[in-house]
Amino acid sequence: MKKIGLIALVVVLALGIIGVGYAAWTSVLNITGTATAGTFNVVFDGTATPPANSAGGTVNTFSVPTGTQTGTITLTKIYPGYDTGVMTFDLKNSGSIDASAVISIGTITVVSSTGGTAADLTVTVLPLSAQIITAGTTDSTHFSIDVLMKSTVTGSQGSVYTIPITVTASQHP
Repeated sequence: MKKIGLIALVVVLALGIIGVGYAAWTSVLNITGTATAGTFNVVFDGTATPPANSAGGTVNTFSVPTGTQTGTITLTKIYPGYDTGVMTFDLKNSGSIDASAVISIGTITVVSSTGGTAADLTVTVLPLSAQIITAGTTDSTHFSIDVLMKSTVTGSQGSVYTIPITVTASQHP
């Protein structure tokens, strides 16, 4: 029994010595730092006016307020085969890091109709893929939109169409 007590005492002392030795050879290093995240702010830079159509159709409203990420195109007095022509506008990134931006077309609404539907129109946004918009208030990138009323449409004269457009940006890798 004495032998077991002596072994237990030796084990406890050995563990204590290991703990003291470990504590004597370890230390804690604290590092303090500051991280600042960059920003991107991609917005429309100016309002573009679409080209006039020689056949009498007009784009009454192309509202893309400067400094916003949304806009609206309102089409009136259009007819089968009507083409707005290329409407060009700029996007600007006033942030501190480059961004990747795309233009998307929302749900086309027929405001007043004599038989028109959203399917009457073909809307093309160019370029088709995301564009890198570099940081800095003087840099801008050109995008364009072309709206065409299909030539096979019938019964839609007098319809008014509203097309929402939105710029979506993400950090460029």
